[in-house]
Amino acid sequence: MPLKESPEEALGDSYNIAKRRFFSLENKLDKNPNIKKQYVDFIKEYLDLGHLEDTSLPLKVLQLNTVTYGTASAPFLSTRCLLQLAEECTDMSIANIIKNDFYYDDLSTGASTEDELLKIYNSVTEILSSASFPLRKIRTNCPKIFENDVNNNTLNLTKQSCVLGLNWSPTVDLFTFPIDINIDSLNITKRTIISTTCKIFDPLGVLCACIITAKIILQQLWSAKIDWNDSVPDDIKNSWIKFTKNLSDLSNIKLERNVICDLPISVELHCFVDASQNAYSACVYLRTTNNNNQITVKLLCAKARVAPLKPTTIPRLELCGALLGARLCAKVLESLRCNIISKTIWTDSMVVLGWLKVQYKHLKPFVRNRVNEINEITADYSWRHVPTDCNPADLASRGVTPSTTVAVLILVVGGTFIS
Repeated sequence: MPLKESPEEALGDSYNIAKRRFFSLENKLDKNPNIKKQYVDFIKEYLDLGHLEDTSLPLKVLQLNTVTYGTASAPFLSTRCLLQLAEECTDMSIANIIKNDFYYDDLSTGASTEDELLKIYNSVTEILSSASFPLRKIRTNCPKIFENDVNNNTLNLTKQSCVLGLNWSPTVDLFTFPIDINIDSLNITKRTIISTTCKIFDPLGVLCACIITAKIILQQLWSAKIDWNDSVPDDIKNSWIKFTKNLSDLSNIKLERNVICDLPISVELHCFVDASQNAYSACVYLRTTNNNNQITVKLLCAKARVAPLKPTTIPRLELCGALLGARLCAKVLESLRCNIISKTIWTDSMVVLGWLKVQYKHLKPFVRNRVNEINEITADYSWRHVPTDCNPADLASRGVTPSTTVAVLILVVGGTFIS
């Protein structure tokens, strides 16, 4: 709505408009009694559920009491309600959880201790209930906090569930990747390749070393200017069959949800970047140390992108990988709530390290623009060199087949260089 107008002025004479549309709808429904009956039953159900109320007679004007699903404004209104609840919350930690840990209507959050988790649950439940947003279908790896809760004793708190496209098993606290795709090796077209690729959902980028292979094939398809339902050339077909042959093996990969050790005294962020002629990538790790000086290194997230179609030099692609890593680190730091004592980005390109130290006026526009953004993002970072054979991002920049699941595992535990 226009901000400078009151709602009444902005909406105009909406009652008469709605009245005309109502009578028009009545005329249409009179021609189809079956649909009219369904419409009447639906409105009555809304009344019985308390979602509507009568405000005038004889022509009944029904006022909505809840956010109505199916309308164009419903997603905004539900999200805006959560934001308003967060703004009205006096506990800043709970307000941040309501504001940042919801994905549509799913809340994914956690805590370091049972007492803290119980406090979060009770506070969030109370605040959401005040706006008629009851929490349901609860899953947790700490069911003991609900032992005295009579309202949740019938729930299966440890049942495996789907979290943002990943399967999470609360009992072992592991993520797995639900890969169940039927591949038709006889009918391979651009449509089937794109459809299959889009079914592999990997929000953290853990599988990017494999998925980048499919994206490279997609790039080749667009370059060949093939129609959607035409058979693909033999070279692309063979690459696709090789990629999909062991695609189901990805479901065997298990990823620990917890990436920080117990009672850490220091948390460091390390990012590895690399590039090849086909793609460039970045992998972010957290390195944590506890009181006993035990070091834990875990992959947090990764990202890979195909190289531009226009041929360019490897150093420039390495620079693109460095920019990708800088941006990924910035996003990660926005989400993390722990104190990061140091931030380091590793690259095996001495050229990129040299560009980052050169005055901007001596660089060409392509390099200058990216170096400028990298230096702005990573002003308080350290840039260091890593040997190519110790760089875990090398796998994601070259791409591997799903049968090479060991390569994905190397990516997950590839932070041995910094441990």
